[in-house]
Amino acid sequence: MNSLQEAAEIKLANYRVARRRRTVVDVDSLRFGLGSHVLAGANGSGKSSLLKAIAGLLHSSGEVTVGGRAAEEIPGRGVAYLPQDSHGLEHLSVLDAVRYAQHATRSPGSADEWVAAVDMTDRATRRIGSLSGGERRLAYLAMLLSQDVPVLLLDEPTAGLDASHRVALRRALRVAAQSRVVITASHVADDLDDLGDRVVVLSAGRVVFDGAGEQLVTSTPAGTWDAALMAVEGA
Repeated sequence: MNSLQEAAEIKLANYRVARRRRTVVDVDSLRFGLGSHVLAGANGSGKSSLLKAIAGLLHSSGEVTVGGRAAEEIPGRGVAYLPQDSHGLEHLSVLDAVRYAQHATRSPGSADEWVAAVDMTDRATRRIGSLSGGERRLAYLAMLLSQDVPVLLLDEPTAGLDASHRVALRRALRVAAQSRVVITASHVADDLDDLGDRVVVLSAGRVVFDGAGEQLVTSTPAGTWDAALMAVEGA
């Protein structure tokens, strides 16, 4: 077991996130272990706020531990975060952007390997700003993967991706989940089936379902993701 696998656990306890003096996330206890997890729920359910707070970008109260250590005691909190609207490095080539992420986080490894992991080798020397929207998303995903941290947080990473880009993203995340905690926030029903064995559903900032995706989808007579989400969100 490598060092990432050993630290691949994040726990929240008595966790609250407030925005504009209003509590938007209220979680008593939640644990994410090694593997891939989907944080689901309608727009406004608290998914993005929860990921931003874990990453240290929003004020929160309560406890966050990564690998048994308090997150605030770990460089970078032990997490890497990919927002939905990633931007800022469009002037760099894909390869140089990954190298920059590694340098900034003191992460080892070959930048070329991370570019290859998202099927972008043939575009490695192109500026990110010259790429299509889906290709840019994959470039920023390579930057995320290159960081030597046990927890990866992704906010709506499949939004706007075409079929080939979705395949590349899902393949890369499956590999990452073998040694890390991967938490993907999404309101897209297809993502629940493809991006995680476990699904946590938020509604109004509270956990209303936590379990296997198969258990969720078979919980309604219709037997579809959309029907299941509507059922638990309205519970």
